[in-house]
Amino acid sequence: MNQAISPLQLTSLNEIARVFKCSVDTVKSWFDEGAPIHHCSEKRYGADYHQLNSWLVKKTNKNEKVSA
Repeated sequence: MNQAISPLQLTSLNEIARVFKCSVDTVKSWFDEGAPIHHCSEKRYGADYHQLNSWLVKKTNKNEKVSA
């Protein structure tokens, strides 16, 4: 049986950092690198957990292949 994954919206830099256990500066660097993080307004950012997690997995796998 297929199960759908519900989207989990993260609604601030602090929330993204808390969920991924990193600093706000790290989240900002991911944004600069093209992560699927949305800049909603001057001080508001948001992301879908599953999309961001997938992006991070791909980024990690790419980095591992380069250093191997």
